[in-house]
Amino acid sequence: MDNGLILLALFGAGLLHGLGPDHLAAIAALVGRGAGGRVPPRELAWLGLRFGLGHAAALVALAGGAWALGRGLPGHWQRGLEQAGGVVLVFLGGWILAELLRQRLIVHAHAHTHGHSDHPHEHDHLHIHLGGRPHAAHAHPHLAWIVGGLLGFSGARALLAALPIVVAGSVAVALTRTIAFGAGIVISMALAGWLASTAFSRTARTPAYARLVVGATGALSSVVGLYWLARFAAG
Repeated sequence: MDNGLILLALFGAGLLHGLGPDHLAAIAALVGRGAGGRVPPRELAWLGLRFGLGHAAALVALAGGAWALGRGLPGHWQRGLEQAGGVVLVFLGGWILAELLRQRLIVHAHAHTHGHSDHPHEHDHLHIHLGGRPHAAHAHPHLAWIVGGLLGFSGARALLAALPIVVAGSVAVALTRTIAFGAGIVISMALAGWLASTAFSRTARTPAYARLVVGATGALSSVVGLYWLARFAAG
């Protein structure tokens, strides 16, 4: 097969890989969380690109290791890495939901005085107020790199399926094919992040919608993560 067609096919495979449900759920959660914190849309749009670069870097590291060892990962290792990706999604979603709850429920104490004026008695009463100010607006760019990289390791099965084609030929050919596959991943994830940021940034104008977005994306991440765990637990 012509090398140009192989590069195009690997680029297309990278595009499709980047649009996997686990990746989209993680990107949506990261962007939704930033939108809830009223992060500027331009900063939100970079989250998908950072996620994709971290993801591609992890896949390249896996490919390099497999090429150097001259073998793929055992099946149980691949399933374990996929399940680890599910754990990351569940943790990400749970953290976002917990943060949302912390912003919505503010617990503090007020001092009250009881008793007669000549025998006052002061003690604290616990109060819970619904609604609070969101944290300072920042998108945690390092988090996008970390989550993208962790989910990159969980994508070992998809990479290893294409590895025989990637490593066939010289080192230069293998490198260009790896770049083509990684470029497809980065572009699709960057596009997903940009689309999500465009949609979600509008919700920041209304606090109620912003909280709904954060809650929905956090729940989506957890649900997809639980599905991933169940799917690969069965082998």
